Amino acid sequence: MIDGLHDFPPEASQKVDVTNDALLNLPPRLVTHIDEKATEALTAFYRKVLPSDGVFLDLMSSWGSHIKEEMATAAVMGMG
Repeated sequence: MIDGLHDFPPEASQKVDVTNDALLNLPPRLVTHIDEKATEALTAFYRKVLPSDGVFLDLMSSWGSHIKEEMATAAVMGMG
């Protein structure tokens, strides 16, 4: 157990909003979280620094990854 973690009362980790999490993204929203210039800059950075044929987890993805399909990768998983 992490030091001090046991000091929190059980209600400290309870959800404030008890709405079903499955309803959060209904209807689906196909949005981006950064503007087009930022997306282009991030994609250019990825092209420069990510090794070829790597397996990547794109934690800043939305409905589309910033690691573009034309890049040589073994696999890309997105979460965002």
